Amino acid sequence: MDNLYNVNVKWTKDLDIEDALDYYEDNDHEMLYIILRKRKYKENIIYTALYIGMTYKQFLSDRLKNHHKLNNIIEEQRGKGEVVIRFGDISLPLNKRISEKLVKDIEAILIHEVQPEYNEMSRKSYRGREIKITNLRLGVFGVKDLPKVIDTTEWEFI
Repeated sequence: MDNLYNVNVKWTKDLDIEDALDYYEDNDHEMLYIILRKRKYKENIIYTALYIGMTYKQFLSDRLKNHHKLNNIIEEQRGKGEVVIRFGDISLPLNKRISEKLVKDIEAILIHEVQPEYNEMSRKSYRGREIKITNLRLGVFGVKDLPKVIDTTEWEFI
């Protein structure tokens, strides 16, 4: 499987909307983000993935400030739980290079696997390259909706 891309995505801790809009790091140009609803149920914290997106050659904070759905998501989730955001830093093997197409493929795989309520594209199918994504730091922060490993070579397409 020489064509298989092995990708790690290291997710940040929960950021509230204000902190996410002020987020800045030198290398936050090619990244993913996930908008989550966080609520307490009995003694547990339950997360629900609401939207997954990506940036390429754009700062995350700029992307969020211009996001066409963010305000709607916040408004529609009022009273249902806290809206938080996590950013995902993509790391590739040394012999692979980041590209807009690759970042879009990773985003599409996550959307297809998780089925966030506010994403419309990529929910029904995936037609990109074969990729194995390992989501890191999930156990620390408890997002059940994101599997630890997603491997498109194991998907069955009908």
